[in-house]
Amino acid sequence: MAEEQNPPSEREKWETEKAFRDRELTLKEREQAVKEAELKLKTNDATTSAWRNPVVVAILTAAMAAAGNAIVSSINGSEQRILEKQRSEQTRILEMIKTGNPDKAAENLKFLLEAGLITDQSVKDSLRRYLAERRPGSGPTLPSEFGKLTPGIIGNDDAISADTLPPGVLKKASESVGQLLFYDKAGKQISQSTAFLVSENLLLTLDFGSELPASTIKFRMNNGGKLTSYNVILPAVEQARTGSELRHLLLRVRGNPGAKHGFLNLSTRAPRIDESLSIIMFRADTRKFVVTQTADCKVQKIDSNFLYHLCDTGPGSAGAVLLSANGSRVIGIHVGADRSGKYAVRADVIRRQSKIL
Repeated sequence: MAEEQNPPSEREKWETEKAFRDRELTLKEREQAVKEAELKLKTNDATTSAWRNPVVVAILTAAMAAAGNAIVSSINGSEQRILEKQRSEQTRILEMIKTGNPDKAAENLKFLLEAGLITDQSVKDSLRRYLAERRPGSGPTLPSEFGKLTPGIIGNDDAISADTLPPGVLKKASESVGQLLFYDKAGKQISQSTAFLVSENLLLTLDFGSELPASTIKFRMNNGGKLTSYNVILPAVEQARTGSELRHLLLRVRGNPGAKHGFLNLSTRAPRIDESLSIIMFRADTRKFVVTQTADCKVQKIDSNFLYHLCDTGPGSAGAVLLSANGSRVIGIHVGADRSGKYAVRADVIRRQSKIL
């Protein structure tokens, strides 16, 4: 007869149940880990999908391109400003040595340094070294751009572009000087002369004939290469004879250019022998020239109506303005030359003759 098996004890039952529950817990933990892995994978897929979205990619690409362009534009702008500044200084130096005379060129370069018109430190050091070591009569120079305009020029041409003047009274005075352009009834230009503003809407010049020859007159100004024209109103506000064939003309201009460009004051006193002068003029084209701080540009002689001088002028410079050396007062208006030399109508004479001035 078979041996009868003993029923499992309570401990055995508990251990069996515990083992079952441990396996069940392990399975649930594995199931939870699998779910967490799936969730993480789905999250990664969602994130990656967002970055791979064509719209997002396009926006990011455009933003990066815009940022790159802004940086490049900023760098290019800065470099361009530096380049323009260097080019301006180089042009100024070249203009100053266009004298045909190395000593005059050196004097002009020294003026640039002392006026602070050269800011590049390496260029300043080179110029100072050159001027300190230069021997008189030697050094680089270029032929004068205006050398062909020999009439009215004594020796080397001392004229410089008005645009190269440093800021100051003379620079400001030059901005008040322009050209009168005379046109006939058919609209053809028949002549031109220099004129200058004496108030916001009045300009002064000389008339070399008995009558105004034009049907239309325009006042053209060239400041910094910018041309601006104003219409002149006829007839003249005032015509007064100065000398046998000369009359000064006061003309009214539309647009009040003097409010923008400034105007000049005529001297109330007679010029003095050996008084230093500056002259502002045009030479038959739109360029404005200045002669200043030269040995020849001074009052040589005076009489009742005129003063005589040796400032470099040139063809087409009739009507040029003679000022005190610093540009604060008009001393005379250049006419031309006779046997006694170059002569100009005295500003104090014009002022006394004028009922308006």
